[in-house]
Amino acid sequence: MSLDASALVQLLQPQTGAIDPATGAPAPEPTPALTNYAKGYIAMLQGAIVAAPLPTGLGSAPPGGPVAGGALTGGKFLAVVSATMAGIASEGAVPTALPGLLLECSAIAAYLMSAALINFSAGTVVGNSTATPTSPGPLAAGGASGGAISGLSGSSLASLVSAATLQSGPLQTGFYSALCDYTMSAGLAAFPTGLVQGVCTPSGQLTAGFSPGGGTVT
Repeated sequence: MSLDASALVQLLQPQTGAIDPATGAPAPEPTPALTNYAKGYIAMLQGAIVAAPLPTGLGSAPPGGPVAGGALTGGKFLAVVSATMAGIASEGAVPTALPGLLLECSAIAAYLMSAALINFSAGTVVGNSTATPTSPGPLAAGGASGGAISGLSGSSLASLVSAATLQSGPLQTGFYSALCDYTMSAGLAAFPTGLVQGVCTPSGQLTAGFSPGGGTVT
């Protein structure tokens, strides 16, 4: 799965509590403001920079051969730019709502950087060993794909947004839970070739794999 604003809107819409004035039933169609909100959030995620700074990467890599079963844990969002979301989400917004929206976007970006965990399971890290049977060598052409996002909580995010905007409501937890759940189910991180580093041993192991940055989310 990959991030898609239309899919996110469909999950957020029932959590807004919007009512169709003609029928009194929940409004089935999202407002332009909600659509722009979802587009802005997706754009912010896709523009974020991912790193895996801890030397946790492991796998097997025979001297001169490819990595097998490579995994990498401890990934984080290194940079999430709230202005990206705010710039899109504010399109057509009511002017009086803009200050709160900007604060909300900042709180969301800060939460992603502090709480999200990104892990690459066995088999998602690739590369080639430059070790010889007698000497270790660095991982060459190291990369990774399919990194899973976890660690996000709708209630925690709702609390942060409420504290930042000085606004709260009974629907906040459900709304931000939908946002967090979608991020974790649909978002996948990747490190392009060359951005995962590590040490390959003469005995055929990849150890201390990490990435200083440059990863993306799709």
